[in-house]
Amino acid sequence: MADTGKPISSPVAAIAQQWTRLIPNSSRRAKVDARRLAIDTGPGWSRAILCERSAGRITIVRVFDEVVTPDGERANPREILGVPGAPCVIALAREESLIGRVELPCDDEAELRSMARMALVRDYSVEGMETLCDFQRSSTSSGVTSVVVAAATRARIDEASARAGSPVARISVRALGMLALIRASDTMQHGCTLAVDATRDMLECTLVRDGELLHSRGAALGSGSDEQKNTAILVEFRRLLAALRSSPDGLALDRVVIVADKAVAALIAPQLAAIAGCSAVRLDSHPRVAFASADVREQACASCLPLAGLLLEDDAAVVATGDAIDLLHPTALIDVAARTRQRILTIAGIMVIAGLGGWTFGARSWSALEGRHDDLRAKARTASPLRLRYKRDDLKVKHIEAYRLLAPDWLAHFDGLRRFAPDPSSVVLDSLSAQLDATEIEYSDVGKMSAKPELRFILDGEAKDRTTADALRDALVKEKGYTVGSTGADARGGRRLPYPFAYTLRTTELEPKQLGVAGGAADPAAKAGGGS
Repeated sequence: MADTGKPISSPVAAIAQQWTRLIPNSSRRAKVDARRLAIDTGPGWSRAILCERSAGRITIVRVFDEVVTPDGERANPREILGVPGAPCVIALAREESLIGRVELPCDDEAELRSMARMALVRDYSVEGMETLCDFQRSSTSSGVTSVVVAAATRARIDEASARAGSPVARISVRALGMLALIRASDTMQHGCTLAVDATRDMLECTLVRDGELLHSRGAALGSGSDEQKNTAILVEFRRLLAALRSSPDGLALDRVVIVADKAVAALIAPQLAAIAGCSAVRLDSHPRVAFASADVREQACASCLPLAGLLLEDDAAVVATGDAIDLLHPTALIDVAARTRQRILTIAGIMVIAGLGGWTFGARSWSALEGRHDDLRAKARTASPLRLRYKRDDLKVKHIEAYRLLAPDWLAHFDGLRRFAPDPSSVVLDSLSAQLDATEIEYSDVGKMSAKPELRFILDGEAKDRTTADALRDALVKEKGYTVGSTGADARGGRRLPYPFAYTLRTTELEPKQLGVAGGAADPAAKAGGGS
């Protein structure tokens, strides 16, 4: 029977586009990495399908479905399907997992992943057991994001992996394969669709409205005759509808699709339609799923269509970004500080490289400077004696030059002192001697040679009276360039004139200043009376 159903008159175009994005016709991801093999195993059964991919569709080429006895040997689906070593998608039964829908008040990708992980840990973890969980983004509206969450214990996952064999590429839930089929159908994704998956001893019901998962439950049918199983299916169906109709929403179904053996579907379809008040048809075709032959179609539609749904969405599961559930590789959290940390590390790396580069160039420069220092030091040691000799010679020259400057103008001094002599009838000069004292040369801090010479003159003579001798001394005292001292006695006793005198004159001037007028010490009697 074709995939038909009652279309509703209020579909939202955006929802259709959204599910088209989740189940893309041409995946933007690496399609070569999408898996071709899906396996569903349980304690008493083993099912698998092998497909080919082309233009957003899959073609089921081979189907494997067998019943396994508890003590019987389990066949390897890969070897039977002719793909040994091929990676596969494992489907867990609904009874072995937890599925739900959570609305999260955020639309930021990093916050969404963090909040989804917290919701899974809080509400979907099995206490005392390691639980693997993942989420699938469904829709976003007005800052609220709806996600489908799934979880299963590590023990269940290990059991399923051991039964399927290695390698395992992805682990999901069989009911999510049914959800993927509904979303990928232009007819079933609109309105309220209830999928009834009744295969072997298991019953799984999946309720979807406008592509959003509303409810999913699984139940064991137990062993028995076909009539007993059909009765069990109807009982579980009535329980589900009673629970749904008692909800505040008061759901009304638009269609019921059945995945079951053709004989079972023929028996329960009329009764399910009567109970639900809508059409109930067997799902034996899908717009995105093709079959290699009629036998393959019948085998797949009897028990393996949910596996086809998992393969159909596997393009979106190649990379764990929250577009498909993979319990083996859950969607990772986004490190919101990664970019800042990368920038800091980049800057730190640049600084380290710059520092190492600076240290390298500095070390080279330092080595060159040390070499130059050693070379100059060796040259300095070689040139040090020569430098000292030059310095000694320079000091000698400066000392000689400074000593040469100690050249008094004796004649000028004598001539100046001669002018002080009064009339020879009043004063007779016996001797006039001169001497240069304090000729030591000093070396100053500023590198100059200097001396503080002193000229000493000794003037001996005789005066006719003491007044004349004193007048001569006073005239010499008044001359500012000289310091006058008397070294003789003030008594009479001269040889030619009665009063001898001896004066010592000192000066630091090597050249005399302009002295007073000659005759400045004239006879007082001459000044008074004009004679001697």
